Order: sequence, then structure tokens, then C-alpha cells
Amino acid sequence: MCDVPVGADIEQLAGNRRGAILRAMTEEEKQYLAGAPDAAFFTIWTLKEGLSKAIGAGLSLGFSSFSALPMTEERPVTVGGKTFFGRIF
Repeated sequence: MCDVPVGADIEQLAGNRRGAILRAMTEEEKQYLAGAPDAAFFTIWTLKEGLSKAIGAGLSLGFSSFSALPMTEERPVTVGGKTFFGRIF
């Protein structure tokens, strides 16, 4: 299907898991999310999960060890020595 690593994650925008998951965010991400709507929170979380899956680490990757900001199609993020571009649908 594809000759490059791909990681995907789907989240339901419901429930209040923000407090528990904030522990997995970098300081930069926490500052970005301060006062932000839940949609921004879930966007960063799904990007982080997708990245961890793309490098084959899954949830064992220390999520607070890397930032998913400002990952977009134009601004990649490098994790585990590999560069990734983000796309939110």
C-alpha cells in the first residue's frame, strides 16, 4: 500500500481524560493547550499516538520525550531518527 512508515490513531471526542493524558505531554504542548478547547488536546494526542505507531514503538514510547508541535503537512516532526508529516482528517 505504501513504501513509507505510516501511523494512524482515531479518538472519540468524548470523556474527560485530559488530566490523565496531560502527564504524557511536553511542557511546550502543555503551554499550547492551556485554555485550548478539547479538540486541540485530542489533535495533539492522536498525532503523538500515530507517530509512536509509525516507528513501531506503540504506547511504550515515552510520549513526554517528544513534541508533536507544530506537526503539519508543511512542518514535519522528527522522532526516533525518522521524519513525519501530520494530517488530521
